[in-house]
This record gives sequence, structure tokens and C-alpha cells, in this order.
Amino acid sequence: MLMGIIVMYVSVGSTSYEVLMNVEYKEGIGKWLWWSIMISMMIKMPLIPVHVWLPEVHAEAPTVGSVMLAGIMLKMGGYGMLRIGIGMLSEESVYNSPVIYTMSVISGIYGGMSTIS
Repeated sequence: MLMGIIVMYVSVGSTSYEVLMNVEYKEGIGKWLWWSIMISMMIKMPLIPVHVWLPEVHAEAPTVGSVMLAGIMLKMGGYGMLRIGIGMLSEESVYNSPVIYTMSVISGIYGGMSTIS
């Protein structure tokens, strides 16, 4: 994500959200930026296949840490996906939406199946 933000700054000359909302990136740069932001948010959220860190962290963390993780970090990943991935890079989001839909459905099914067992 840091590399994506640096590329945004070098391309546009600003990191202001209002300025970045009105920028149309070249096709290759836009797709690369979208993937760099979304992969980092998928890890933070976590979606399959980058979810393996979450159960161990929740098991090892004290109650306060687990609550902060669930209440802040996981929500920040979803908010970042909506605000940056879909808001700022909407054309790339439309192009890559089948990938996100597939990963979301697999994550939901996996979560349900792991809860049952």
C-alpha cells in the first residue's frame, strides 16, 4: 500500500483525497494501484487466501487486543476497500469486480463451514 501511495503522489503531486478523486490514471498504472491498495486491505480485513494470520492473533492476544483488532483493524480494511478501492479507483474496481466477488463468496462459505465444524 505504501508503494501505491507513493506512486499516487509522484503521478499527481498530492495525497489529498479530493484531488485524487478527480484523477484518471493510465490503464496500467490504475490497475497496479488498485491491486496494491486492495491486496493490503484484503490482508487487513482478512479475505481468503490472506486470512491465515487472524485465528492465531486472536488466540494469542489478550481480550483488549482482540477487541481492538476486531473493532478497529478489521473494519478499517473494509472501509479502505470501499473508500479507496471503489471510491478513488472505480474504473479498476468495475474491471476487477469478478475477482472480489469470488473471493468474498469463498470467504463467506469458508467462514460458515469453519463455524459449523
